[in-house]
Amino acid sequence: MTRTNMARALSIAAGLLLAVPALAQDAAQLAKVPPSVRAGVQSTLMTEKLHLTAEQRTQVEAINLKFANQMQPVLEGSSGPWARMREAKKLEEAKDSELRPVLSAQQFTDYQAMKDELKERVKQKALESPAKP
Repeated sequence: MTRTNMARALSIAAGLLLAVPALAQDAAQLAKVPPSVRAGVQSTLMTEKLHLTAEQRTQVEAINLKFANQMQPVLEGSSGPWARMREAKKLEEAKDSELRPVLSAQQFTDYQAMKDELKERVKQKALESPAKP
C-alpha cells in the first residue's frame, strides 16, 4: 500500500472512530421519537420525493411503520455502537427488499439516492461534531 493510500485509510478510520460516538448520541435522541412519527415522516418524504401513487403510499406506510417498530429496540439498545450499526444495516437491507417490488425501478433508484444523501449528511455532521467521552 502506498503512503498516500495508507494515509487515506487512516484518516477514514479516524473519521469513523470519531463519528461513532456522535452517531450513538443521535440514535439516543432518535429513540425518543415514537416509531409511528418516524415512519410518518419517512412516508411523507417518500411520497413527495418519489411521487408515490395512493396504493404505493399505503404499502410504503406499512413497510416504514413495520421497520420503525423493529428499529426501536436497536435505537434503545445497550449494546455498543458498532453492534447497533450492524443491526440497523440488516434492518435497512430487509426494508429495501420489501420496498423494491412496491416502487418502480426509477423510484427505487431515487430512493437509494435519497438514502445516500442522508447518510452523507449524517456522516458530515458526525465528523463536524466533537466526540464526547
